[in-house]
Amino acid sequence: MIDRYSLVEVFTGFHGQTYGDGRDLYSIEGLYDWAQRNVPIRYIRIDDIDHVDDTTADGGPEQFATRTAMSDTLWPVVLIQDDDGIHVADGNHRIAKLRAHGSKHVRAYVIPAARLRDTGARIGDDDAS
Repeated sequence: MIDRYSLVEVFTGFHGQTYGDGRDLYSIEGLYDWAQRNVPIRYIRIDDIDHVDDTTADGGPEQFATRTAMSDTLWPVVLIQDDDGIHVADGNHRIAKLRAHGSKHVRAYVIPAARLRDTGARIGDDDAS
């Protein structure tokens, strides 16, 4: 298990980052905190992940490429699994870097969409991070 307090260092540059499921917004920090305590890290085939944004995020391809090059692929990504497939909540840059280097799998916390509200990470909840 990743030391919970070392994750704080990861979030220093991502404070306020969110994931939206079409109804609510969730704090990425809160999702990581909950996932670390409640779901195991799994190895997920990159080709099985739907809805990966690897070209247009962060203001265009150049900015995306810069952030991808700097990403640390040792950190697990956060994925949300629902009836439509597996969605990336956090980790597009890491997935793009792994794919570019020929990796077939990514280390991930997979949160079932039905459990999102259980995470306490919903923006507007009193206990959201």
